[in-house]
This record gives sequence, structure tokens and C-alpha cells, in this order.
Amino acid sequence: MICPICNGEFDAIGLDEGAREAARREWIAECSQEWLEIGRELKNKRQILGIAAKKVANAIGISSSTLKKFEDGRPVRAGRIVENAYRMYLELAG
Repeated sequence: MICPICNGEFDAIGLDEGAREAARREWIAECSQEWLEIGRELKNKRQILGIAAKKVANAIGISSSTLKKFEDGRPVRAGRIVENAYRMYLELAG
């Protein structure tokens, strides 16, 4: 698996469940700083524009909890798509 944000690679093929989970945690730790920086940047822009998180989430087709995870730098499915949709929404709103 390739990180949709930083393009780091997560490969757990052939690992048992415990080793796979440990590798996943390590991969998340390696990518989390970049995810956090992106999430904070977009959250700050959203707040400067005075737009509620729920409004952004609805507009880009994700749940408010997924947007919160993204803004907090936690992994979300289709993170690159979320990032691009979020950026586009803020650009159009601003």
C-alpha cells in the first residue's frame, strides 16, 4: 500500500497478523507528521474563511468525523482525494 499523502510505502505481504499490525503502526508513525502538517494547514485556511467543518465535509462527500481525523493528521481512506477535494473547496470558497 502507498500512502496517499506522502507516497511512503506500506508492504505487509507475507507477514503474520501481529507483524502486519506492527508494520502498520510503524508506517503510520513515519507518515503522521506530514499528514498533520497538511491537516493543520487546511484547517487553518478553513477557520480563516469562517467555514464550519461540517459544511466542508458535506460539500466534499465525507463524514464530519473523517474530516476531523484528516485535520488531526490521522490516516483516512483515500487521503489524497480528501486533500484535493478539501483544497479545491477552500479555493472556490475563498
